[in-house]
Parts: sequence; structure tokens; C-alpha cells
Amino acid sequence: MKMKIYRPGLMPVLGLAIVLSSLPLSGCRGSNIFTADSSNVSPTVSDTAQNQGSNAFDQYLTELFGQQVTANAIDFHYSLEHPENYGLSIDEISFGDVSLDTADEDLEDTQKALKTLESFDYEALSDEQQLIYDMLEESFEESVDSFDFILYQTVFSPTLGIQAQLPVILSEYTFRVQEDIEDYLLLLQDVPRYFSDLLEIEKAKSEAGLFMADYTADAIISQCETFIANPDENLLIDIFQEKLDSEMPDLSEADKNRYMEENAQTVKEQVIPAYDMIIDTLTQLKGTGTNEGGLANYDQGAQYYSLLAQSATGTSWSVEDMIDMTDQSLYNDLNTIAALYMDNEELFTQLTQAQPPVTDPEAILNQLQTKITDEFPAPVSSEFTIKYVHPSLEENLSPAFYMIPAVDATDSNTIYINNYYTNEENAMSMYATLAHEGYPGHLYQTTWFNSTDPHPIRRLLSYSGYSEGWATYVEMRSFAWAGLDEDVAATLAANQDFSLGICARADLGVNYEGWNREDAAQYLDQFAMGDEDTVDWLYEAVVAEPTNYLSYYIGYKAFETLRSDAETALGGNFDPVEFHRFILTTGPAPFDLIEERMEEWLDSQNENPGLAA
Repeated sequence: MKMKIYRPGLMPVLGLAIVLSSLPLSGCRGSNIFTADSSNVSPTVSDTAQNQGSNAFDQYLTELFGQQVTANAIDFHYSLEHPENYGLSIDEISFGDVSLDTADEDLEDTQKALKTLESFDYEALSDEQQLIYDMLEESFEESVDSFDFILYQTVFSPTLGIQAQLPVILSEYTFRVQEDIEDYLLLLQDVPRYFSDLLEIEKAKSEAGLFMADYTADAIISQCETFIANPDENLLIDIFQEKLDSEMPDLSEADKNRYMEENAQTVKEQVIPAYDMIIDTLTQLKGTGTNEGGLANYDQGAQYYSLLAQSATGTSWSVEDMIDMTDQSLYNDLNTIAALYMDNEELFTQLTQAQPPVTDPEAILNQLQTKITDEFPAPVSSEFTIKYVHPSLEENLSPAFYMIPAVDATDSNTIYINNYYTNEENAMSMYATLAHEGYPGHLYQTTWFNSTDPHPIRRLLSYSGYSEGWATYVEMRSFAWAGLDEDVAATLAANQDFSLGICARADLGVNYEGWNREDAAQYLDQFAMGDEDTVDWLYEAVVAEPTNYLSYYIGYKAFETLRSDAETALGGNFDPVEFHRFILTTGPAPFDLIEERMEEWLDSQNENPGLAA
């Protein structure tokens, strides 16, 4: 049977300095594109304040939070709806400074930040503070280890690239007060300077022999050309009046007209030429790359991929362990599917006819909220808005994505649907996708964790293995909630698991084991997936954006492992609702830290079955 290729959700590229990120898009790991000045890396904590326990550590975290969210105007705006309540403001409206010239300073400041962190008395901290300490320590150490590979990072790429995501980020820039409109227009004016700085990194990569493959450059160039093809109908012009009308209804008509004119002019004179600059620069740099394949083909590329894989998944698993686990999981999926077909002669027909009980996106999300409560705690928020990806971006963005709300705006939940991939013609895919993005996926997980009132710094720490792993874990379970025959639901879930596993295995093979295009074709041909179009698409996808699939697949398998361990330890005392409550309340973190805390939770469950986390 021919399997379908799995296309995961959107992977954002926005990130803060070193390790912190207020990612406005659902998904994953950032590329540290927004880089704060070195002074923003290591918060100042006086010597007398250090080593004095939890109060001093709270002060440290508060300073760190403030310095990170004020590093650039995008992160500031998306992180806080009411920054005045935090005593914070920002002086310069820009995307922040990006430069390779300060790399040595950045490394030194990261090392200083680690020393500052380690100056606190760990034993004097509360349990929650110790968790944050552990998370920061792992992140700082990871950053230090990765500094030698600074030119290996991906800045421009077909799905994760800043050129693909910036239009969505700008279109969702909320106008809460009139000053926000002024700031937004200043940001539009800063796009050419920002892109120019990022393109200097591409030139440095070119000089080092690390420039992207020509087919990746062609894909980005084509994407930019599509985005600016019709200047008068550009997304950032199309939606501006709608945003003014819906978000600033009390604005005078004179002011609206003035802003609309200024916006249109700025888009045409600043933003569109900035995209032309990307096209021109990448065209000039084509042919300077030394590698049309994966990271493994670079000197120390496999070593870098190992670091990247652990960062993307939030695990301490070696790449070899990931390969072994993926191979075994694929084998299990095939056996499951084969057994289901052997036991049910009508299964193929049932699969072609499978439909969820509702197909309207809003109805699906509303129904999911009630369907999940046998396994998950009741949702803490039922508020959501559905929007649709602009036609000029459809082909290059993912099937759907969730916009992460500001720290102090937890009921502001927006899910974007991409009609190019996700529509009612493929209703089962729509159902599973909305479980991933909505309930009990990103929206549910984010609002639940927010409801626990975590320290704001935790909202800036991004763990894509946790967030995308969780959303994929629940997506795989969603077929059981769709009112389908049990065999049909099990087959759809196994097929979804298998197709994502194939993509992850190709990622591992190409970027760590050095598979070339022919190797990938030979591997996929085992599963009747070796047609040229599929091979080319998947091979070029994993070359352009290495470890993209691992956040989803390995993160999902990490959650499966946690659940299996909990079921084994608790036996008849295992309660899926309480297990998920523990995971949700612990919140995004590296899996090794979650495992440590799960040992304590398991002890409490054995002593008091059903005790909430």
C-alpha cells in the first residue's frame, strides 16, 4: 500500500538572544535571528544579591525577562499586551541588530550568563525555581557548545525562513492603541535594513563554502517573487484597512485614510524592494555552495546535526538512538497496518469513505473540546478565532498554525488554516490538523500552562520537542475521537505515524548518515514511495531545513515513552487524565527534566491514586 507523506505544521524562525524565545507562531525551534545586543544576554545581578536564595533568584529572573522582551520591537509587542504592568518599555522600534562581528562577544557574554546563574545556591531555591534554573543552565550550555557552528544556522529557507514568516508576523501585529500603528509603520521601514543584515550572513556563509543548495535558493527566490508579484494587492496592503476597522474602530476617518496611504507607500517603497534584494542577492550567490546534500557532507556537519537534533527534540538521545527508535517504530506501524488489513476485508473501502462527524473548522474545534475529556483535563479556554492564510503565501506555509498569545493575553487564540493543504475536501486531515493546532494540541496546551500562572520567563523558553511533540502525540490520538470504526481509526493513526516517521528517517539519513538523492530514493522505494516527485520534495525539504521533522516525531515518541513508563509503574492506578495533567502543569521543558519530576509524581500517584499534579 502506498503511504502518504506527512507535512507537519509551521516551524517559526523568530527567536531571542541565545536561548529565549517569545515565539508568536506555534511550533518550534527558532534560528536566533533576532539577536539582542550583548548587554541583553547576561542580566546584571549584584554580588550581594547573589547566593541569597529564592528572592534574589526571582529578581534575577525578572531582570532577565525584561531584558529579553525588550531586545527588539517584535518580541516586545508579541510578548506583552500591557507592558506597563511590568514596568517595561522599549526605546527603539526595530527588528534588532544582527551581526557576525559580535560573535566572540556573544560567546563571552553567554559564558558570563552561565556563571551568573551558577552563582545562586541551588538548594535554597523552590522546586519551580530549580526547574527554571535547570532549564536555563541546559540552554546556556547548549548555546556555548553551538557557537563554533554559527555559520551553519539556517536564516533563509522555504518554510522556516524569515522571508516566509515575516508577512504573517507583520499581518498579526495587533493594533491595541494608536501608537501601535505608528510603531508598525516604523517596523515596515526597518525591513530593508534588517534583510540587508541577514543577507550579510548569507554572504559569509558563501565565503565559507556553506551557502545553501541552488534548488533551495531557487525555491526561496520563487517564493519572494510570488509574494511581491502584485504590489497593489500585497497581503500587507490588503489586510491593513480591515485591521484598522476591526482593531481601532474609534479612529477617525481622516487618520485611517492617512495611515492607509502611508502603509501602502511603505510596503511598495520599503518592503517590496527588500524582497527584491533577497532575490538579487540569492541569485548572485547561487553556485557558490559546495554541497547540494545534507549537513553530513560538511566538515563537522554530523557533529553539528547531533547538537541540532538534541536541541530540536529536547532530548538527550543520541542520533543513533533516534535512528534505531525510528526504524523500530516504522516496522511496528507496518505490522499494525498489515494485521488490520488481514483481519478486516472491508477496511480499504471503509478508509476511502471515512469522514469525521463534522467538517466545519469551528464545529470541529468545538466538538473536540468535549471529546477529549475522557483522557485529558477539561480545557481552560474555549476562545478561538479562525483565520485563513493569504493566497500569496499558501503554497509555502504549512497546513495550519496557532498564534501563541502574549504573556498577559491568554484568551487571544488564533488558528490559521491554509486552504492549499487543509480544506473540507480532505475532512479527516482537517480534523487531525485541528486537533494538533487546537484541542488538545497547541491552543489547549498553551492555555492550560498559562492558567498555572508560571513565571513569565518560562513563557519565553521555547522547547519545540515538547510543543510539537505534544501536538503530534494528541493528533495521533484524534482519530479515535472522530466516531470512526475502531479498525479505521487505528489504521489512520498508524499511517499518520508511519508517514511522519518516514520523513524523520529521511532527515536523519540525509543529514547525519550522508544519504544522497539516490540513497533516499532507494530507501523510499521499499515502501512504494520512490517516485521522482516524492523523492525530490522530501530530499530537498530535509536538506533545506534539517531537524524540522524531528521536533514533531522524536518529541511525539518521547511523550509515548513517558506514558508507557507511567503505565508500567502505576499499573491499575494509571489515570490518563492525571498523567496529562502532570505533563501540562509541568509545562514545556527538556524531557530529561520532565522525567526527573515524573519520578516524584509517580510516587505520589502510587501513594494517593488520582492525586492531581
